[in-house]
Amino acid sequence: MPFSIAEADSVGAIMSGTISTLTPGPSLVEYPERFTNDVRYSKDGNPIIQAPLKDGRPRSWIWKRYRNTVPKYSTLYNQLLNYQYHLRQLATPPKSPWVYVRDTETNNLSFRQWNGTTWTEINTWVRVKVIMVTQQVGEGGGPAVYDTTTFTFVIDDPAWNGF
Repeated sequence: MPFSIAEADSVGAIMSGTISTLTPGPSLVEYPERFTNDVRYSKDGNPIIQAPLKDGRPRSWIWKRYRNTVPKYSTLYNQLLNYQYHLRQLATPPKSPWVYVRDTETNNLSFRQWNGTTWTEINTWVRVKVIMVTQQVGEGGGPAVYDTTTFTFVIDDPAWNGF
């Protein structure tokens, strides 16, 4: 399935027994531009490309217009709440602050690997810290409709080289 999540152990390795597919999957994703390079010029006019060593830009998975009466949605929201960074550290016993995410739908969370002749994109698990999980109630009467539910995270993976 396109969007999956798993927990990490205390040293940050993926725990394969916790892998689950997010059902329903997000309606849309918000990712920053693929590259975050700055181009500066030397005194003689040559371009110098600078890239950060770590990508701290937030990324979001967003669900739109779900009712709380949809059983899979209620289960999904409670599952997402358990991945928040702060709540994981306050758990008894404390859990690893990391979780792993995988997006095979958009392919924007992929690694680049040099095979000796070319760079290839590898779509695999990425270690992240979940910043927040939020719900916004939509306008209108009747049973509550959540206008948006947002799962926001930052990449915290030493192997990440996607920029």
